[in-house]
Amino acid sequence: MIQPTHLDSATLPFRGSDNPEAPLFWRSRAQDMTFILDNLDVLEEMVPQIRGQLDREKIAIAGHSMGGYTASLLLGARTIDPISGAEVNLFEPRFKAGVIMSAPGLGGTAVSKNAIEHYPVFSGTDFSNLVTPSLVAYGTADNDPTQHLTVRDLIGTRIRTSILRDEKCCLVSWEQVTAWEACPATMRKRQTMRTRKWSRLCSG
Repeated sequence: MIQPTHLDSATLPFRGSDNPEAPLFWRSRAQDMTFILDNLDVLEEMVPQIRGQLDREKIAIAGHSMGGYTASLLLGARTIDPISGAEVNLFEPRFKAGVIMSAPGLGGTAVSKNAIEHYPVFSGTDFSNLVTPSLVAYGTADNDPTQHLTVRDLIGTRIRTSILRDEKCCLVSWEQVTAWEACPATMRKRQTMRTRKWSRLCSG
C-alpha cells in the first residue's frame, strides 16, 4: 500500500497559504496519485522491500472523506473548476478498482451552504462518468447515492458498482443491481459475500 502526503496534510504548512486551491488542494491530490503511478519504477528502487512486488495491472485506489473525493475523480467522476468554470477530468485508467468511503457526495443542492462557501469545488461533482468498478460506502444520514451509481457496459465488459450503507444495510447487488434492506445480522452475511466478490474483482 502506498499512502502519499498531500499538500493539504496537517503535517505541512500549506493549508493557510494563498494558493487558490488551498486548503483542500483537490487537483494536486489527484495529480499526486498519477505522479506515483508514473514513478513506480523509481519507488521500487528507493524501497528495495517492494521491488518486484508491484503488479501494475491490478492497481486499486481507496480513500476516506477528502481521500474518497480524490479517489472518485481518479475513477472517472468529474467536477467543475470553481475558478475557471471548466469541467475537470482527472480520470486515471491505470486504477482498475476503487473504494470510496464517506466522500463529500453529490454536487448541486446536495452540498451544504457551509461547504459551498468554503469548498466550492464540491458543488460541481458529477458521478455520471465514473466507469471504474467501485465500492462506495456511506452513512445512513447521507443522501442515498444509489440513483446516481449504476451498472453499465464498457467495451463489452460489465462494469459493476456496489453500494454499502451501514446500519440499514442498503446494498446494490453486483449482478442484478437491486437494493434491499436487511437487519444487521443479515448484513454481516451479505457483507461477507460482497467482500468475496470484491476480492475476486481485484484479483482479476
